[in-house]
Amino acid sequence: ARPLHPGRWRRWREGDHVDVGRTTLVLRRPPASAPGAAGPHDAGDPHGRRRERDPATAALWVGPVVGSVVLAAVVRQPLLLVVGLVTPLVALATHLVGARRRRSGGASGVGGPSGSGDASGRGGATGRGGVTGPPVATGGRGASGLGGTSGPGGATVVARAVTDPADLVAATMHAILDGGPRVRGGAPWAPDGTLVVVGPPGAARDVARGLLLGELGSHLDARVVLRTADERAWQWCATVAGTGPLPATDETGDPGACVVVCDTADAIGGLARWRAATPAGHRLLLVLPHRGAVPAWCRHVVEVDHRGATLHAPGASSPVPLHAVREHRARAQLVRAHAARAVAADGAPDLAPPGAVDLGDLPHVPRP
Repeated sequence: ARPLHPGRWRRWREGDHVDVGRTTLVLRRPPASAPGAAGPHDAGDPHGRRRERDPATAALWVGPVVGSVVLAAVVRQPLLLVVGLVTPLVALATHLVGARRRRSGGASGVGGPSGSGDASGRGGATGRGGVTGPPVATGGRGASGLGGTSGPGGATVVARAVTDPADLVAATMHAILDGGPRVRGGAPWAPDGTLVVVGPPGAARDVARGLLLGELGSHLDARVVLRTADERAWQWCATVAGTGPLPATDETGDPGACVVVCDTADAIGGLARWRAATPAGHRLLLVLPHRGAVPAWCRHVVEVDHRGATLHAPGASSPVPLHAVREHRARAQLVRAHAARAVAADGAPDLAPPGAVDLGDLPHVPRP
């Protein structure tokens, strides 16, 4: 790692990590299948075409040289060789200038309009450089597996998926101030709607907290049922969670209508029977200390350690961009989500300043 001193420029190459405070930025090239992605043969070519050598062009360069050599030998005049070398020298200079421009364009074009920059908080479970995780598993109606909520007039409002807590906070504030769209979901749920988080108790709970906030979304569109041996660990969500009965097995609902959170092995047996008879629209989030405690019927397991978060699915394991969320940040997000839900129900508040204000009512203003 090399520090970047103020006032000095340094080229940002693909794959380099740049630390800005507590955030790590990584510059990446777009996927090869993305439109405008540069391949190994067309880096810097704005049209993405392969550059091929044209035999006619090569003959056009070599012809004058051969002719000048023959003519100089016949008339015995060496100056004709200089005349013959003008054309290839000009062509060579043009080729070198073009190659240099293509190299500089390819090096700087990674972060341009066709490039992509990733920012992931170092405090998150991904560590450095958020790696794109698997798509969200379909848990019910809809192609994306996201739930819908009833809007005005009975219309269904589809929530957009979100995996970054910062994105969730921004969307919630947008909903409060300007009636922005709903966001919810984005966790790598198994097809049956179950996800297990394993790891050290503190780290696993931090990641599970972020997943639960994502399922609650910007407008608290889900309810939470707890099965826990340590209620103090979940006091931050007491306003939306309870230890009441599980959803009925014949209750379909929308995906994410209810999230059951369990961190004790004593309740897994009953939850297994409930999971087998309940639609995948109701989520089940297990928080366990290690992979040995994971039930055999759980297909998606997120393992958290000092290196980040890894999703273990049948036949594959891959890093996922999950973020750790502390309790005080989770409480603050719940307050924002409560406000967004109230605004959606009662309408946006009038934030315009009043037309007239009594100066005597302002703070630190003495009475006349």
